[in-house]
Amino acid sequence: MTFDKSLIQENIIEFTKVISELEKYKDIPEEEFKQNLSIRWTIERGLLAGINIILDIANHILASKYKYYPSTYEEALKELQLRGVISKELYAKMKGMGSFRNVLAHEYIKIDPSKVYENYKKFLEFCPLFIEEISRLI
Repeated sequence: MTFDKSLIQENIIEFTKVISELEKYKDIPEEEFKQNLSIRWTIERGLLAGINIILDIANHILASKYKYYPSTYEEALKELQLRGVISKELYAKMKGMGSFRNVLAHEYIKIDPSKVYENYKKFLEFCPLFIEEISRLI
């Protein structure tokens, strides 16, 4: 597999769209978030899409540049940091998103709205830094 800059660029464009949609709700209080199922589902779906894009980018970089194939999503994020693709600062903010992705994808009925809200705020915080650091590759 060869490194495909255009694939990363396309993913960043889609990622930016996801962020833009999620930012519409950035000022919603946690209690309103918990009570409004439509907003909660929108944010949950947006988080799942955004995290999946991050992981697609991570896996492409690791496979194409390093011939490395992580066995878990968390491992993919950690390996990006260990290989100098992302900073320690960014990794510290992103840590746990791979596991949280699995919660969103597989435990949809049992999801704790407080955890979703917490990860939503965390996600919005690190997204600009992720785009900045990944964009250096292209």
